[in-house]
Amino acid sequence: MKRQTPFALERRTIEHIPAAERHGKPWHQLALWFSTNVQINTLITGAVTIGMGLDLTWAIISIVVGNLVGGLFMAYHSAQGPQLGLPQMVQSRAQFGFYGAVLPSAMVVLMYLGFAVEGSLVAGQAIATWAHVPKIAGIVVFNLVLLLIPLVGYRLIHAAGRIVAVISGVAFLALFVWLVPHLPSHPSGATTHSVGAVVSAMSVCVAWQVTWAPYVSDYSRYLPEDTPTRVTFTYTYLGSAVGGAGTMSSEPWPRPSTAPR
Repeated sequence: MKRQTPFALERRTIEHIPAAERHGKPWHQLALWFSTNVQINTLITGAVTIGMGLDLTWAIISIVVGNLVGGLFMAYHSAQGPQLGLPQMVQSRAQFGFYGAVLPSAMVVLMYLGFAVEGSLVAGQAIATWAHVPKIAGIVVFNLVLLLIPLVGYRLIHAAGRIVAVISGVAFLALFVWLVPHLPSHPSGATTHSVGAVVSAMSVCVAWQVTWAPYVSDYSRYLPEDTPTRVTFTYTYLGSAVGGAGTMSSEPWPRPSTAPR
C-alpha cells in the first residue's frame, strides 16, 4: 500500500478498517494520550483537589491514585481497537443492540459537547491573553485548529499528538523544576483530611480518565490486527495516566510570591 502523508484526507468514517489499511505503531498511543492529557482542563481538574480542602500531599496522592485507577478502564477499551477495527460507540451495539446503542451514544455526544464548550472557553481565553486579542478571537482560533486537524483525519491527529507530546512534556518538566524550590514555604492550607474528601478528590480524577473511554479505541483501530493487547493497553495507559497525573499534580504546588519580604 502506498504510504500516505499525515495530510492525506481521511477516507473512513465509522466502518470497519480493513487489514490492508492498518498502519501505525503502538507507541503512538502513548504520545497521543500524553498530549491529550497535558492541557489546561487537566490543570483545572487538579485544582479541584485543593478546593476540596486537601493539602499538597493528600492532593497529589488523590490525583495519582485516581488517574492510575481511572486509566485502567480507558486503556482496556483502547486495546479493543486493533482487534475490532471499529469506533468505540459502534462497538457498543454488541452490548446494547443496534437501537439500544442510541442512548449511550446520545449521552456521549452531550458529555463531549460540554467538554468542548469548557475547553473552548478556557483555552480561548488563554490564547487571547497570550496573543493580546479579544477573547472571542481566541475562542475562534482555538476551535478552527481543532476542526481542521480532525477534518484531515487520523494520521494528522497522531502526528500532531507526537509533536505536542514533546513540547508539552518539556514545558511541564520545566514547570516542575521551577516549582520545587518553593515547596518548603508553602503552607498546607488544608481544612480537612477526612476520608470523604480524599475519596471525592480521587473520584474526580478517576472520572477524568473514564470519560476518555467512550472513544479511546477510535484512535487505536488502525493498528495492525496482530498488535498484542497488552502492548496497546500499556502504551495507552502510560500516556493517559502519567500525563493526567503529572499535569494535575503541577496545579496544587505553590507559586513563588512576588510580594516583597
